Amino acid sequence: DSQFVCLGTMFTKDIVIQKFGEDRFTDSQKVLIARGFILFIVAVTYGFSVALMDTAQVFALGVWCFSGFAGLFPLVFAAIYWKRATAAGVISSIIATTITWCILFYNDIIAKKPPGESDELLIAGMMPVTLIFAVSAITLVVVSLITPKPSDSTLRKFFV
Repeated sequence: DSQFVCLGTMFTKDIVIQKFGEDRFTDSQKVLIARGFILFIVAVTYGFSVALMDTAQVFALGVWCFSGFAGLFPLVFAAIYWKRATAAGVISSIIATTITWCILFYNDIIAKKPPGESDELLIAGMMPVTLIFAVSAITLVVVSLITPKPSDSTLRKFFV
């Protein structure tokens, strides 16, 4: 629920208002835009869940949701503590995490191909979050190190 509210707020502020301007909408219109987007996302999510999932896979879906969020932890940690993280590293990490998650999710849930032994959510004996987390962290570090470091003004802006 709070994640949907967050998505609605981000959509309204970062996409709609950025594209059309702050002065174009009243506060009540902004709230309606956010609520409309939330309803749309909930409807799409519900549609996918009905079309693609059977109820026996609710736990598996929970594992995949956790894997996606946990895969972005290296990015959040680096944004707070690592001054050498770059925009290219962050974007590459998000893309690599998303692609890895989608491939593994597709093989397990959509195509119903077991990724590991004994038809479980295992990849080489590990939960998928392990591989997703590793891909995220490695991509972030490697791309950040091979691209120019952030400028001093950028570092001063984000690190006191």
